[in-house]
Amino acid sequence: EPDGLSREQVLSVLWPDTDPTAAANRLHHTLHLVRGIFVGAGLSKAAPVALLEADTVRLNPIHAVDVDVRSFSRCVAGARGLANAAGTTSTEAALQQALALYRGELAQGCPVDEWLSGRREGLRVEFAWVLDRLAEHKRKAGDDEAAIGLYQRLVDTDPGNELAHRSLMELYAATDHPERAIQRAAAAAPDWS
Repeated sequence: EPDGLSREQVLSVLWPDTDPTAAANRLHHTLHLVRGIFVGAGLSKAAPVALLEADTVRLNPIHAVDVDVRSFSRCVAGARGLANAAGTTSTEAALQQALALYRGELAQGCPVDEWLSGRREGLRVEFAWVLDRLAEHKRKAGDDEAAIGLYQRLVDTDPGNELAHRSLMELYAATDHPERAIQRAAAAAPDWS
């Protein structure tokens, strides 16, 4: 997060079942290690990369440290702007860049608290939008196989997305795979039992 996270948020995500004093000590030790890594990479010890100020943990804004989540969100915002301006080639390039930056669920393996859950959902929604828009670009360009792969990822990301299921079925039927269209229809059908 650009403004950092509260100490409590960091402790609850990284060390949820640890005594608060021990967790705080682990946080200080971890920040010390992170600072040492960046000093070893040539950054000044006087201006550490990771800061703990007034119960907030954040990256020092004087350093050009970029985080994949921020880069992804910036790419998505840029792609949305280009999509609104109808710049097809530029939009597709921005979508491809966002797709390349998405590395999966945020803080995978960490216990989920309210902040992390909300942030994960927001990123998942952004990723689903990227997949949908890029699949549409591929479909319009006649690259049905690429569109199928993207729609499949979208269905895996958002199983309730009926339009993605429908698009997959249409593409399967159009690419002489009617059996796959039928399988997709069966997989997408609600369970009425």
